[in-house]
Amino acid sequence: MMYTFGDVRRCLPEVSKLVEDIVRDQIINLVIMSKTNSKAIQAAALAQKRSSRFISSDDLMFLVRSDKSKLSRIKEYIFWKEVRKNMKGTDEVGLAEGAAPEKKNKRKHITVGWNFLESFQEFVQDESDFPKGASLDESFKKRLEENDKVTRNMSREEYMDYADCRSASFYAKKSKRFKEWINLGAYIDVKASEEVFELLGYLCWESVKTITENALIVKWDELMAERKNQLNNVDIGLFAAPLEQRPIQPSHIMEAYRRLQKSKDVSAPRKCLKRVRLF
Repeated sequence: MMYTFGDVRRCLPEVSKLVEDIVRDQIINLVIMSKTNSKAIQAAALAQKRSSRFISSDDLMFLVRSDKSKLSRIKEYIFWKEVRKNMKGTDEVGLAEGAAPEKKNKRKHITVGWNFLESFQEFVQDESDFPKGASLDESFKKRLEENDKVTRNMSREEYMDYADCRSASFYAKKSKRFKEWINLGAYIDVKASEEVFELLGYLCWESVKTITENALIVKWDELMAERKNQLNNVDIGLFAAPLEQRPIQPSHIMEAYRRLQKSKDVSAPRKCLKRVRLF
C-alpha cells in the first residue's frame, strides 16, 4: 500500500509494523472519542433524533466536522459508494425480464447521511462547510492526476503490478481480519455497524497515505541535506545525478508523525479532543 503513495516496492517490515501501530492507535482513539461525543450529543440536540447504542457513521463525521478537507473526503467516499450501489441496482432491474425502460434525463436521487450536521449551527458557520458535487469532482480529479504522473512512464507489467498494489484495502475482502485487528470489543461495550467498519477501513487507508507522504518529505529533506554536504554548496542543476532511491526508514515515520502531531489540530477544536489526530 505504501508503494502506491511513493515508497519503494518492498517497504521495510519494521516500517510497515510501525505505520500499522500508529494507524490503529489513531483509529481506536477516534472510535472511543466518537462514542463519548455521541452520548453528549444525545443528551443535548440529538436526544430524540437518535438514541442508539451503536456507533454510526454520523458519529465519525461529527467528530471531524471542523476539518473541511477530512469531512469532504469522507463525504466523497460515501457519495461514490451510494452511486455504485444505485448503479448496481439499476443494472439488475434493467436485466430483469420485462423491465420497463426508464425515461431519459431522469436522475435518481442519491441520499447521503451527513445532512444532520446542518442542525448544529454552533459548529457550522456557512454552507461552504459542506462541499458540493463540484468539490467532490475536484478531489477525484486531483487523485487521477497524481496517479497519472506516477504511472505515465511505466511499462505494462509495472502498471499491472502498481494497479494490484493500489487495490489494497484494509476492509475489502478482509473484513474479518480487519475487525480482529481493530478489536473494538476490548475498548468499548457498544457495537459498530458494517458501514462503520468499512468507513474505518477507508480512514485507515487515508492515514497511511498521509503518513507516507509526510515521511517522504522528511526523507527528501534528509537526502537534500546529504547532497548539499557532498557537493559542498554546489547547486543541484537539471542534469545532476538522481538521488538514490531508498526505502522510508522508521526515523522518517516518527519524524513525520511528530510534525503531524505538532501541527495545528483543526479537527479537534475542544480540549478534550486535542489528543486525537486523524491526520
